[in-house]
Amino acid sequence: MRYLVFVTDYDGTIATGGKADDATLPAIERLRASGRRVVLLTGRRVDDLMMVCPRLDLFDYVIARSYWNWRCRE
Repeated sequence: MRYLVFVTDYDGTIATGGKADDATLPAIERLRASGRRVVLLTGRRVDDLMMVCPRLDLFDYVIARSYWNWRCRE
């Protein structure tokens, strides 16, 4: 079975202390390069998330606490 979408949380999943590991973002880039979609699902507000995660462009969708879906890439 091939999974086409990867959905992840931010804090405590791909980030510790508000910062993603050095290996995490390149891994997400490789996942996207394989043709899969990546969705970030978080309890953070979008404005707060934008301050701690400089690479939101890696995600096809961001679903944040405000329940506002933000498409990062066309």
